[in-house]
Amino acid sequence: MTKSSGVSPIVWVGIGTDCDFRAEDIQTIGLKGVRFTLRAEGRRFSIRTRVPGVHTVHAFLFAAAVARSVGMAWCEIQAAMEDVRLETRQRIVHLRCDNVVLIDDTYNASPPSMRAALDVLASGTGVKIAVLGDMLELGPDEEAAHIEIGQEVARAADWLVARGERGAWIGDGAERAGMETRRIVRAATNADALHAVASLIRGALATGAATSSPKMRGSWERSKDANEWTVLVKGSRGMGMEEVVSGLIGASSC
Repeated sequence: MTKSSGVSPIVWVGIGTDCDFRAEDIQTIGLKGVRFTLRAEGRRFSIRTRVPGVHTVHAFLFAAAVARSVGMAWCEIQAAMEDVRLETRQRIVHLRCDNVVLIDDTYNASPPSMRAALDVLASGTGVKIAVLGDMLELGPDEEAAHIEIGQEVARAADWLVARGERGAWIGDGAERAGMETRRIVRAATNADALHAVASLIRGALATGAATSSPKMRGSWERSKDANEWTVLVKGSRGMGMEEVVSGLIGASSC
């Protein structure tokens, strides 16, 4: 519905049936993007974006609404939406010779952005590894917030590398939600986190004893059919987790 504020019309966007610009039949196509049907002005348009994550659909709806308000034709809007490339602080790196897709989302982290990033990870292929660090400056509810993210990890990832003191709460949450203890590694430093991920991808077998930190624990095994990997690296700016990303890229055989 469109309402008047007395100054200009108000246009509603979203997935509700009363929205002027509405998304329906939303489907993720992995890291390649999202498909959905856009309904507006009594018409339907099939949209295929190149930006991963169901959470991005609202941004496209807002863009369409603004474009129509300034008179853009629907054919132009549809073409523009399907041509948008990912140009944010999140980047996707393909280490093709190692069959690794690396989601570098290390610039910052908050509970909503963590959930969105985990949704993107869940849409990836192969074995999914979440490398997650502390979310800083959350205040008195920080422990509960980290535990809740850990519970989200249990549904989105096969392995968790939990970096930092607060990251350990993420591990606790994942374990409570049913993730096997052996699939959770607590890493005190970025070097520990890098070692853990690299060891798993290389198919190294270890018990957790041969690690550089006594706080780091986990049991690594590579399944015989694990020939593809999707790795998400994310944490607050202060955690410097870009070190993990640069280390993985540097260690790649590509």
